[in-house]
Amino acid sequence: MQLLKSLLLVSFVIVSLGVVSSCSARIANPYPIALQRQGDIYIIRNSKEIEKLTSTGDVLELCWLDQENICFTRKFVTGLEETRDWSGFSTLYDLFLIPRDGGSIQQFTGNHFARGPSAGNMPGRAIFWRDNTPFATSSEIWETIKEVRRDRPLGISAITPDASPDQRWISGVYGLDIPEGIGLYKYPSSERYRKFDGPFSRPRFSPDSRLLAFINQEAGKTQIWGFDMPDGEPRLLLEFSEIINRVVDLGWAKDGSGYILVLEDKDLKRDVYYWELQTKQLKRLTQFEDVNFATSFH
Repeated sequence: MQLLKSLLLVSFVIVSLGVVSSCSARIANPYPIALQRQGDIYIIRNSKEIEKLTSTGDVLELCWLDQENICFTRKFVTGLEETRDWSGFSTLYDLFLIPRDGGSIQQFTGNHFARGPSAGNMPGRAIFWRDNTPFATSSEIWETIKEVRRDRPLGISAITPDASPDQRWISGVYGLDIPEGIGLYKYPSSERYRKFDGPFSRPRFSPDSRLLAFINQEAGKTQIWGFDMPDGEPRLLLEFSEIINRVVDLGWAKDGSGYILVLEDKDLKRDVYYWELQTKQLKRLTQFEDVNFATSFH
């Protein structure tokens, strides 16, 4: 029955309407892919090998900082009552690093509210959104500056940011619990260049920085939309059949050959899939049924 569902899923995915021409001619190789499930990090090294990297049980979002290191958020439950002093908050968040081949975990920030990391606009740096809910102020996008506790705000009120690989742009989402739109900013300026209102989330730049893709949840459907950078008009890139309940996570294959997706089916089972742009084929890469995030380095 499970095999039949998988075959139906592939059969019912509708065509991809937007293909980046510079990516379509490349040989498709989305590996390695890092994913998060049950509070830990796994890495898909190739079509046959999946390895567990952590055993902490407290990992949330993750990204590739560079070709060798995975950056991720850990959630700490302190057991303390919430006060205006950060040491009294019941829950803290910080960024950490782990090598792609495994090894010791190293702390990357001392921010205590760092969520949703993405590789930064400068080598060795990451951007993240600071959850300011305990302070009753708007959440902000921050940048790490090399050493622990060397973080700085970018002056952008948004969450789940992404930085373009050409180091020129940052995008983020408005709205904390319900996405209200996405914004595009010129790095390092905090001035908004464009804004799109709607139930849009998870903006992700293509590896060549020519396209910004995002999840669109309008009209009861979950679709992938995007626009040509920086002034193109938003258009439909990928649409799914009714067998897909929603797109949980969106990213790009490191070589630009397709999308790395976490899809949830009607039975609420979530796994990693790869949509190859050139062949218009959807490939299921895991059988975990409980994946939350997945990312390929670019």
